[in-house]
Amino acid sequence: MLYNNALAERKDAWQIRQQSVTYCEQANQLKTGKKTNQFLKRVHSQVLQDTLRRLDKTFNSFFRRVKRGEKAGYPRFKGKHRYDSFTYPQSGFTIDYQKKKLRLSKIGAITIKLHRPIPSEGDIKTCTIKREVNHWYTCFSVALPEPQNQKEIQKAIGVDVGLKSLLALNNGATINNPRWLRKSEKKLAKAR
Repeated sequence: MLYNNALAERKDAWQIRQQSVTYCEQANQLKTGKKTNQFLKRVHSQVLQDTLRRLDKTFNSFFRRVKRGEKAGYPRFKGKHRYDSFTYPQSGFTIDYQKKKLRLSKIGAITIKLHRPIPSEGDIKTCTIKREVNHWYTCFSVALPEPQNQKEIQKAIGVDVGLKSLLALNNGATINNPRWLRKSEKKLAKAR
């Protein structure tokens, strides 16, 4: 709903006044919009801001393609089932590892399965909730500190895929192609 309304606002502003509407202008309207619109009140403010960022990114990609002379594809309105994710960019979410719950602001606690642990030294930057078919998934972006003991590369080797041999190395060595199909053609012909 917000994505389509913001897209309509940008489209109308250009068609009527030949003015473009920026992300900042639309984000500044969210505060007053949350006071009057019941739907906007029920959604965390940063999720709404991220939706406007997505629209802005779509327009930037559109204008970039226009400048390059590529097929541009003007941003389209999204149907109810075409918007399959939302993001908490900085805050509005917490993880309770003992209870295996993810608490999302304005939504509540959701049971989660962590398929791998989140590093304790990492700082969770974003939380994206994504729908794929009939399942919902959570993706966390985690900033990790720089590794302390980095090893310097002592020796490098170049590898090239060849025509006569499978691989050719920069030291002159080659690795022959195993030619599995050629070796099994008689068996394949017999099996057919």
